[in-house]
Amino acid sequence: MHKILSLFCILILTSSPLQADQLKIAGTEIPGLLDVDGKGPYNILFDAIAADSGLDIKLYPMPLARSVYAYNSGNYDGFFPATISLVQIKSLETIPFNRVKALIFTAPGTLPIRSIEEIKGLSVGILRSFTYPDIIKKASFNALLVKNEEQSIKMLLRGRLDAFFGLVPDVYLALQKLEGNIELSVDKSVN
Repeated sequence: MHKILSLFCILILTSSPLQADQLKIAGTEIPGLLDVDGKGPYNILFDAIAADSGLDIKLYPMPLARSVYAYNSGNYDGFFPATISLVQIKSLETIPFNRVKALIFTAPGTLPIRSIEEIKGLSVGILRSFTYPDIIKKASFNALLVKNEEQSIKMLLRGRLDAFFGLVPDVYLALQKLEGNIELSVDKSVN
């Protein structure tokens, strides 16, 4: 199954004045895209936007759950990249600059899952702090929270998951990082 999800926006607190102070932005680490080392393509994009703005802005990439918690706690002035559905405090949201697909991945050599009904009773990995569409939230499966796609893949290969909802392109970036020619089963045509 896939569903196009609106993701990757900059969120700025409405109560944050734009002043000479440095704006601190909580960044959601996405391995291969937004990296802690500052070298990912989203890091480069963020830095270019910050430079063009003329403001003193610093990005602090961290795991998804920690970045959501840090932003919702009021410790940061903004959140990148994300969607406003993740936050609990009053925020402004930019238009999306990217879209992702959520697909159901299963272990290599297994039949791909072709409908949401097929996950009933299965142990399925879902990303902690990610907001899934209603069709996924209402489905009947045993949800196991994971921190990222790499953890989902490892758990799937070890038999701890029957399947996982993976975001594309994040899953493919995680597979490259794991190096091992792993070919997960997935039906990319399911809506």
